[in-house]
Amino acid sequence: LGRLDAYQTVTLGGTLGGTFSLTFNGQTTVSMTGTAVTAASLQSALETLATVGAGNVRVEQFTSGAAPGSP
Repeated sequence: LGRLDAYQTVTLGGTLGGTFSLTFNGQTTVSMTGTAVTAASLQSALETLATVGAGNVRVEQFTSGAAPGSP
């Protein structure tokens, strides 16, 4: 990632049953299973979107506490 154009936060917590998808600029990721999603699988799903593209997103996973930069 070079210049940062946008910063988005998605918080998943509690018991993650079922499936979910994310939509960005009108394009939607494949359905992901809440209990099996990882930072790498979420990043891969986002990179397949034409509105994102490979190498244009970074997903980080925090297991406890606040993410860096959070108030």
